[in-house]
Amino acid sequence: MLVRVLRGNAGLLRSELLRTFHGVTEEPPAGERRTAGDLLASAEERWAARQQQQKREREAAERQRREEAAAVVRQQRLDELARNPVHTWNQVDELIATKRPKDYDTAVTLLSDLQALAVREGEFSNSRSR
Repeated sequence: MLVRVLRGNAGLLRSELLRTFHGVTEEPPAGERRTAGDLLASAEERWAARQQQQKREREAAERQRREEAAAVVRQQRLDELARNPVHTWNQVDELIATKRPKDYDTAVTLLSDLQALAVREGEFSNSRSR
């Protein structure tokens, strides 16, 4: 071993000793040995993959938070409609009577909210029976 160190093969000897210490008896073929550059490139790829995964997880958590916030706002809107649904029906009639596209869109939104309120209150089944 000392002769090998003196000949300048200390790096290979170190690798061989480490493999023996870890119980790996076979030396990898020369073409399969990994250089420091290979190791750095592999580490960088793993780091990039971890970063992408963390980004996806953050985006999913943010999307979940926004959906929950929107659901709370919708429930509050339905609670407001539940106080006086007749007023909302009258408002829908007035909006449709204007015959303006923007008012139609508002009427559709109110009708959708009234349907959701009816489903929530058990006054309407969302599934169609045949």
